[in-house]
Amino acid sequence: MSLVKTAPVAQSLPEPAGTDRGWAAAVHVSSIFWPLLGPLVGIALFHNRSRFVASHAKQALLETIVLNLLVFTAGLVSLTYTAFRIVHYVQTDWRDFAWQEFLVRFIVGWIAFWLLEFANIVVSIRQAWQAGQGKWPKRFTPA
Repeated sequence: MSLVKTAPVAQSLPEPAGTDRGWAAAVHVSSIFWPLLGPLVGIALFHNRSRFVASHAKQALLETIVLNLLVFTAGLVSLTYTAFRIVHYVQTDWRDFAWQEFLVRFIVGWIAFWLLEFANIVVSIRQAWQAGQGKWPKRFTPA
């Protein structure tokens, strides 16, 4: 009787077919141009036909939702701050109003928006590359 416990052998995931790799990569690329529609169509079309494509579609949908929530949150914070500043200016008869402040905030807001969109593009292309290589997504691997 051995006192050393051995780890159970992990089941290897099935190797996806070439067409499945292409479809999974296409789902990630489609999430750049059609953020919610692309992954949802991928899930609807492939959820019974290919676990590999469906897993990548779910991954693309999750990433899109997270990044869109970040954009929405940043926009909401910016809009709330701007509304409070305008109320302040109205109450003080616009005495300390500086258009430069609004211009800088506008530019910073757009830079933040485009940085988040750039992050979405980079993540989607990286995931599409991995799907093309046949790698399963980490979050939605089948049991």
